Amino acid sequence: MEEVIDPQLMVMASEILKAVAHPVRLGIIQALENGEKNVSEIQAIVNQPQAVTSQHLNVLRVRGLLKSRREGNMVYYSIAEPFVLRILKCMRECFLSHK
Repeated sequence: MEEVIDPQLMVMASEILKAVAHPVRLGIIQALENGEKNVSEIQAIVNQPQAVTSQHLNVLRVRGLLKSRREGNMVYYSIAEPFVLRILKCMRECFLSHK
């Protein structure tokens, strides 16, 4: 039998999954997979307006999944929690095996 997950960890996991459970946010995580990017670069990759991109970046940042830094008038984002990349990898493996 698999190890039972503590109820508090289940709550934390569900919050993380809710944060990434949107196509734009998954696209943002994928865009940052190979390193830091500024908002304009991310916006171009996810093909969304700046305001929409910023809202989704904020959701991920507030949840602690992304970190940001300011350099002049540019804001750069990167992955704060590497496990979010493992979620993306798991999704790829699961969906590629069911094609």
